[in-house]
Amino acid sequence: MPCTLPPAACVAVVVQVKSASPLQVVFTPGNAAAKAVLVNSAGDLDFSGFETPVDVTFKIAPAAYDFWGDASRRCLIYSEHASGADKHAVKRGDHQFGKGVDGCGRTKIHFVYNNDLHCAAGSDVCRQSRYGFYIGKGPEYLGTIDPTINNGGNSQ
Repeated sequence: MPCTLPPAACVAVVVQVKSASPLQVVFTPGNAAAKAVLVNSAGDLDFSGFETPVDVTFKIAPAAYDFWGDASRRCLIYSEHASGADKHAVKRGDHQFGKGVDGCGRTKIHFVYNNDLHCAAGSDVCRQSRYGFYIGKGPEYLGTIDPTINNGGNSQ
């Protein structure tokens, strides 16, 4: 009998902007899967229970605010390490984002997160990564948010 992999978990999260100055946001679950993985209102995610990729959608509210980007800032940033030391704009071929970001709109971001541990033997430093967004209002950049991700055990 052929082996069939389960579909990716689909997680939808709403990023609620509460204040522009200083920038304050609250992350809320947009579906049942998000309730299970959204660790707190700061946007920390726990994918450690999944052994497959995770399909992720973020929406921003209210509509006056944007996932913001310009020539030097892209809508989604990522670091392989919880420290955020190597934070960079996500691009096609990145380790956890093999397909890149396939939806990077003003109010919605969509991607498939590979969700593998990428640890060297005996290392735990890669169990947590960091992702982030630039938030704006029209042409105005308001700030950056960069929560963490607890990585799972996908080996695909």
